[in-house]
Amino acid sequence: MNFNVTICAFLFSFIPFASYCQSTLPPSSMLRLSEDNDFINIRFSGSDEAYTHGFRADLLYTKKEGKSAFAERMMLKAGEKSINTFGWGIMQTMVTPGDLSNPAIEPSDYRYACSITMLRIRHSSNQVKKYNLQTEYVVGVLGPIALGKETQDAMHQLIDDEMPRGWNTQFKTSVLLNINLTAEKQLFSVEKNIEYIGGVKSYTGTSLTALSVYTLLRIGKMNPYFSGYLPQYLQHGKRRESWQLYVIVRPSLDFVLRNAHVQGGTFRPERTEISRNGEVFPPQPPRRLNPIGYSLDYGLVLTLKKVSITFTQRDLYAMIKEQVRHEVGNISIYVAL
Repeated sequence: MNFNVTICAFLFSFIPFASYCQSTLPPSSMLRLSEDNDFINIRFSGSDEAYTHGFRADLLYTKKEGKSAFAERMMLKAGEKSINTFGWGIMQTMVTPGDLSNPAIEPSDYRYACSITMLRIRHSSNQVKKYNLQTEYVVGVLGPIALGKETQDAMHQLIDDEMPRGWNTQFKTSVLLNINLTAEKQLFSVEKNIEYIGGVKSYTGTSLTALSVYTLLRIGKMNPYFSGYLPQYLQHGKRRESWQLYVIVRPSLDFVLRNAHVQGGTFRPERTEISRNGEVFPPQPPRRLNPIGYSLDYGLVLTLKKVSITFTQRDLYAMIKEQVRHEVGNISIYVAL
């Protein structure tokens, strides 16, 4: 059975309960389901290559102030009066070459790679000083145990598409450990309908080592960005206070030192030959990363009381020098619990 379908079926079972609960209080917990896929394309030119799929499910919640666990005390906090949102997440990330029919490894193309990771999350927002700090602890594995072959095979069978033939050449199993830190600050706003925010995000660890600098523009009817994470996607109240609709535009500049989905695991470098049904491939040199790249995200957020749907499109730079830019779409659903 498709790994993502199984998770979605389990998580969506909470939605009827969430819809039934009609408390007049602001929601204190939320389920987030997110799917990145290069087949989701506003140009109707979907592909199946490079960063091709990313599924993520998160349970996010606020809680009363009190004694914090050790892991929470080690996460960034935006002051004593901050609005803190915590969470647990699971994520599957997949990269594939451009030609799925070719069972060999092409030195100038992406390798088959898939990871599955667990995340511990804290989003801490200061609504007075208009900034937030975010922390993610990431632990997981890269390699066959992440079920990349099973996931892609199931999806291609479902839509009667070409079956990939090279998953037995994917990177070896390797442990992934990362700490991702984000800081965002409001640069200016126009009443309640326009917000312009600057941000920087660092990735440190065996999964990804990189730095991203970006700006975020939000235009429309929306809650203030720094009033906590949940109000960005959930609403309560009647009539005009029961919905949000806004556009987002997010250009970014990335500086990348290492990417396990392109180069393999840190502790298990690909120095040995790879055998496939008796056929032996020569040792593979590491892919040449693009150290600097520009990306652009843009999309729409629609909130109707306790449910929100977002659609975004991402224009990505090539992760390796021999390849070209790539487009990936995202559909996310947020449901109050």
